[in-house]
Amino acid sequence: MKCIHCGKEIAEGSKFCLNCGAKIADMVTENITAPEVPAEPPKAEIPEEVKPTFCAKCGSPLAEGQKFCLKCGAAADGKAKAAKSGKGIDKKWFIIGGCALAAIIIAVVLIIVLAGGGVGSNGASSPEAVGKACFETQLDGDAEGYYGLFCTPILRDKSGMGEDATREDMIKDLAEKNSTMGEVADMLAYGVSIDIKDAEAETGYEISSYKFYDFTEEEMAKVEDTARVTVTIEYSMSGFSQTDTETVYCVKIDGKWFLLDD
Repeated sequence: MKCIHCGKEIAEGSKFCLNCGAKIADMVTENITAPEVPAEPPKAEIPEEVKPTFCAKCGSPLAEGQKFCLKCGAAADGKAKAAKSGKGIDKKWFIIGGCALAAIIIAVVLIIVLAGGGVGSNGASSPEAVGKACFETQLDGDAEGYYGLFCTPILRDKSGMGEDATREDMIKDLAEKNSTMGEVADMLAYGVSIDIKDAEAETGYEISSYKFYDFTEEEMAKVEDTARVTVTIEYSMSGFSQTDTETVYCVKIDGKWFLLDD
């Protein structure tokens, strides 16, 4: 039977309700029917947390419904890696791959230098111009303008030509061999839009000596200044967008700035 006071079930043979203490005899004498206790409503099922996914190629996060990676242009074909449980996505999406991802980013950015205010085969007037030009020439498909941003020692190393070769010869040779402009061209082919927002330079920056490996003693003596340039870039595709910063290193020679490293 059920207790008429609290509605709880009373075990057979009990003299009192174990829940509220009412006497069984009193309830039998009063001949009162215990109220019906409504059944507890079923608990709503909590949907399983939707886990974000990341690009299988470079590790960049993929939003729900995104078909291509905004960073490397790879197709989100179901081979993306699931995010670990409990970890959210912060603003630094491209750090996920650690050093490997950093290397990919640098490979995309450190391709060219010098721009604005006098960009050409003989350098640029500021390191900020270098940072912008390293992307603008690629976006325009300007291979000669791209290689014209490099300092002469790097051009010599990339072309394999001797010290008697002119800058013009090395630039033309490299442009003919690499007219597709590498990874940026691949991203554009996938429909990724790239917008260069800004560039900030830190002059007098101490650059590792190994970056000057291809310099002769005479060329080292002509280095007047060095700089690290941070470029702000926005990538967008199919309604998705994200902003990232990239870095290039520059040298000033004979009053002009050139790209030091690619």
